[in-house]
Amino acid sequence: MKVLAIALALTAVLATVSAECPNACSGHGDCQSFRDFCKCYKGFQGNDCSQRTCAFGLSFIDTPQGDLNHDNAMDGGYFNRLANTFERPAGTANLTALNPMWRPDGWWESHPSQLYGTNGQEADFPMRQSAQEGHFYAECSNRGLCDRSTGECVCFTGYEGTACNRTACPNSCSGHGVCNSIREMQPNSDSTEGDYMLWDADKTYGCTCDPEYFGNDCSKRRCYRNDDPLTSVSTTKWKSEKLSEQGEVQIVKIACANQGEVLSTSSFTLTYTDVQFGEQYTTAAHTLGSLSDADAAADVKSLLEALPNQVLESHADNTKITSVTRDTQTTALGGTIYRYYITFDSRLGNVPTLGLDTSNIACKAGIVLPANYKSDTWAENIGIELVDNGPSEDTTVQLRISQNSSLFHQFNYRIFSGDETEASADWSTDRTFPTYTSTAVPLDRTHENNLLSPLGDNLLKAKFIFPNGAEVKEGTQSTRTSVDVSAAHEATETYEIQFKAPAQDSSVFTQIYNISDTLPIAYALDSRPLNGEWEADTVRETLYVEYTSPFVTHWVSENFTITSTSRDSYTWAASWSGNSGNGTIPSNSDWSFLEGADDTDKYLVFRWEHGDSYASRANEENVWHVSAYPGYVSSSGGAADELLFLSWTDDTRPIEELNFVVSITNEGSANNASRYAYSVNGINMGEYAVSSSFNQLGGASGSEAGKIQVRWMHETFADDRHDQDFDKRTWRFNMVKNPIQNNWAYLETLRVHYRHATDGAQITPSTNLAIVINIVTVAGGTDTYRWKLADDEVWYGEGDGSGSDFSDDPFQLADASTHTNSAAALQQLVFWFGAGADATGLNNDPARSGCGGDTVNARYYVQIGSEGINDFGTCSDRGVCDEDTGECKCFKGYAGQDCSEQHALSL
Repeated sequence: MKVLAIALALTAVLATVSAECPNACSGHGDCQSFRDFCKCYKGFQGNDCSQRTCAFGLSFIDTPQGDLNHDNAMDGGYFNRLANTFERPAGTANLTALNPMWRPDGWWESHPSQLYGTNGQEADFPMRQSAQEGHFYAECSNRGLCDRSTGECVCFTGYEGTACNRTACPNSCSGHGVCNSIREMQPNSDSTEGDYMLWDADKTYGCTCDPEYFGNDCSKRRCYRNDDPLTSVSTTKWKSEKLSEQGEVQIVKIACANQGEVLSTSSFTLTYTDVQFGEQYTTAAHTLGSLSDADAAADVKSLLEALPNQVLESHADNTKITSVTRDTQTTALGGTIYRYYITFDSRLGNVPTLGLDTSNIACKAGIVLPANYKSDTWAENIGIELVDNGPSEDTTVQLRISQNSSLFHQFNYRIFSGDETEASADWSTDRTFPTYTSTAVPLDRTHENNLLSPLGDNLLKAKFIFPNGAEVKEGTQSTRTSVDVSAAHEATETYEIQFKAPAQDSSVFTQIYNISDTLPIAYALDSRPLNGEWEADTVRETLYVEYTSPFVTHWVSENFTITSTSRDSYTWAASWSGNSGNGTIPSNSDWSFLEGADDTDKYLVFRWEHGDSYASRANEENVWHVSAYPGYVSSSGGAADELLFLSWTDDTRPIEELNFVVSITNEGSANNASRYAYSVNGINMGEYAVSSSFNQLGGASGSEAGKIQVRWMHETFADDRHDQDFDKRTWRFNMVKNPIQNNWAYLETLRVHYRHATDGAQITPSTNLAIVINIVTVAGGTDTYRWKLADDEVWYGEGDGSGSDFSDDPFQLADASTHTNSAAALQQLVFWFGAGADATGLNNDPARSGCGGDTVNARYYVQIGSEGINDFGTCSDRGVCDEDTGECKCFKGYAGQDCSEQHALSL
């Protein structure tokens, strides 16, 4: 009985005592009622909440967690610890190993896709992941161990950060650099949108070394570099071997957009990147002022030479800037362009492009004549005189001739800007044309609705000059228009001028091409009906033409007549050679020779606008007349074809691209010269009277366009110059651009030129190109080659290993369209080798002898562009660099900090 009583007493006591959580959850959690376990606060874990959770980061590598639920499988994972249903692994309860409290979003055994789901589970797993994705969040980024006592990650060697979330820069960059992430090393210059943003953008770090230092930890010092004093050509094998050393010419162009005038108060600075160590230096400001070209050039040169550390200072035996010159141009509509030509000495090699700060370039308003800006029957080129700097916002002025009486005309106008439109602007009351041809007429914005500019301006900040003066009636004709004075004019006689808000358009570039001395021919001709009968529905097609090589052109007048005979065929005949033939129009709008052409007939190549798939071509026979003699530009062809003759104005050549379109706008009469309008590079330049002799195009004097002068075959007037409104004579020509090619040091002649684009206009690469051509076979038959750019790791044009064929005709590099980075630029280049397809080395046929002789594996190097060329070797290739001190240890007979001084010949 006594034992039974004690047992009952103990039972009663135990019944009144509840279990306690271990260590009272260490003060970092709540003990759960009736569950006898701790629910830890955020950041703590363990059965007693005594362990700290360390910081998480994107893992450098994902690792399996193992068989957490001990079911002898690795397929467990669940995305929501709070759910009690759905596809929970068998035997897995809530808040178990697969769903620990410290990881409330769940866990996985093999791959994170077990937690978030995979593709194809969109409805059930909104955070689904691909089984190939990686770098999910992990404690200490899986590159360290968590110290549970402190909650701090103990990172593995080479990693650092709160969550071991980034690589450590070696040796802390030795105190000579900055530790940056990949994203910081290569930021997008425009916005963060283009930055490197992959998973390791802010995880992988490396050293960005200070100038003079290099190496992965910036512990090494660079030595000075210079030209090898014993060489005059480059010696870098597989890159630029045997090419002449050349200094780089950089052109600083100061201009305003839309032919605006640059204000004399404008100034700019230049930033030079030192070719030795990459450090940047910025000049003091150069102000345009009223300096002459010579004085302005001298000022820029002195500013560059005054940069710190003597980086561009020249002395007797070490010239760094050979020269600085400037030219000034004035465009047809009053714009100004300044170009500074800065020539660096060849010993500097490839000089980084100068930085240009244009924040202090100020401009006047630009002036634009839009497409179809005036009625052809309004025979006047209205002058424009800006008031102060002109309109400060985009503003459009439309003028319209109105009929006042049978004796003379008047005009009215409307002005709109900002958000205004022509529909919201009212026409003014009639205004009388000024009596004097030099009177500058102001136009008031105030109309019936008293509208003001959005900027509050009432009087337009521009005046207009009407060179035809007051209206005078000559019979039934007006001195201003070709329309009868008594006719209604409101809907037919219009003129539009657009003012553009001031904006600068400046740049720095190296010249990629030269303008050839070879005069152009028409690069595009529109067809005419063979029978000469124009109708409103006559189908027109453009034929594009170009020189096969601008170095080999006709030396006597030669004319081709090309006639389409069916949908995909044509005939042709040449007037001087007497040759003729017929052929099939190539597909895909390809360039091709005339079928059956030979010798001089192959000096031109052609391309049909619509290739061989133009159904309308079968309905009628079209004809094109092509003048092939340089400087003789065909019009639209046909029996009434008129040539435009070209000649150079002087011995200087343009620097930049010039693409002309000249059109007769008004036929004129026996008493009044025909009128023409022209554009340069797509910009309308106004309308002018046809002259009877060689002259520059109207308004072109003082500009690049003034380098060429023109003469019309029919001089000032011809009855057949204009055949109905839809057939006005048009001439299209552009200056022939040849790539700047470094001096060629081999026996064989090489000439490189540009291929026209599909629309007939030459497209030029925007960067310099260094090309290596490697001879593959020379034995018997056609020689073969392969090629690459100097910095490429792979070869192109290898085919099956036998290479690609040389040709007797100019050709494009094989597989140029497949190049990884420069396909578009390379496809514009055409190569012509003097030895043709098979270089025999016999008689007048030169041997194919590049670097390495005339055998297989010989090399040709082609440098396109004016980029500097020099080996620019460390210690001038005449010493050894001590990378600990950054000092050159010169070979015997050489001295100087870069070993470029030769004291005596070493024996």
